[in-house]
Amino acid sequence: MPPEPKPDVERLVQDEEPLLRAYLRRRLRVGDDVDDYVQEVYARVLATPPSRPVRSWQGMLRRIAANLIIDGARNARRQASSAQVRLDDDWEVGDDRPSAEASVIARERLSKVIATLEEASPIARSVFLLVRVEGLTHREAAARLGIEPKAASRHVERVLLLISRRLAETLRP
Repeated sequence: MPPEPKPDVERLVQDEEPLLRAYLRRRLRVGDDVDDYVQEVYARVLATPPSRPVRSWQGMLRRIAANLIIDGARNARRQASSAQVRLDDDWEVGDDRPSAEASVIARERLSKVIATLEEASPIARSVFLLVRVEGLTHREAAARLGIEPKAASRHVERVLLLISRRLAETLRP
């Protein structure tokens, strides 16, 4: 079977781009550039001829966008894990204990995290503790609590956002 001709890009962009942008805005982190992702999605569509007729361009564009988001997250994780941090500047040489100041700051942050967890709904708190403390996957935590895996993911995201906001408030003068 001959490969399908390239899509009419102008029509494709006109018809599908608003939906693609909305899809990306819902899934990207704050600060990620939707325009870059949209451009990369269309670049991939044009670079790879489909092996069979495309039944749903919207579905195909979403799949490519989802793959790009996953690739971006993997790259960010890879970069974060390969980053080297010097501890010599913050710790006394030969002493494995943190300074008194670092201990006080860590205790204050922990108290703030605990207080923030108490603000969260019981289900959100349970999901967060199962995933982040006990190390369960979102799917395992969801099964244990009788909720959908997507709901478990959202609970964890909301609690993390709440914690980061509370910690940021303590850092402001």
